[in-house]
Amino acid sequence: MATFTAIHVRNADLESLVKSVMRLAAIKDRRFGAYPEDYCSSFLSDEHAVPNYLLIRESEDGWITIRHNSFRKMESWAKTWSRDYVCEVLVTTAQTTADSYYFAYYEDGKQLRLIDTCYSTDCEMVNRGEPFDFEGPEPGQVHVWDDEECYLFDLDSIDHYCKRFGLTLQFDPTDHDWIILKGAQDCPTIHQLVQLRLKQGSKRRPWWKFWK
Repeated sequence: MATFTAIHVRNADLESLVKSVMRLAAIKDRRFGAYPEDYCSSFLSDEHAVPNYLLIRESEDGWITIRHNSFRKMESWAKTWSRDYVCEVLVTTAQTTADSYYFAYYEDGKQLRLIDTCYSTDCEMVNRGEPFDFEGPEPGQVHVWDDEECYLFDLDSIDHYCKRFGLTLQFDPTDHDWIILKGAQDCPTIHQLVQLRLKQGSKRRPWWKFWK
């Protein structure tokens, strides 16, 4: 898995939540069907952009999962839903290629726990809020390297944390049908920028001609 961005809402009314998502994302149309093939290439290049492609599904464990195509932290949405539906909300993001992981817990309109880290860059982990009862002295899970123990917060940790709240993450979205919301795109996707860069690169002189 390369990228996983989702909001998880517990014990909310599905139809009401879908309407709320459509309003917040300014999307008018919806459909129901299989996991769309173009979703994986739809992630927006602006990390603050409001998502314009969202997939919604209610699971058997009482959680509603909203997959979306933005790296926005979604704090205002999570605070609103945890307050309005009087429920728990989890926000999860994982980029395994960048080794970046994010987990946030909301209740009663407040963010009570936040863990945000990126091991591929030289930055400190954001570790905010009261640790959960199941956590150790540091966020994540214990790993052993060269007979030394250390804590690592990664995708397995996010999965472990979610399971503690009774949520089973759906790592293979193609197994289910989804409520699909797709609106206007206000900024290029990462895929589009990569394709543009490759096209521009193909027009440059080959390296062996630079010396002629």
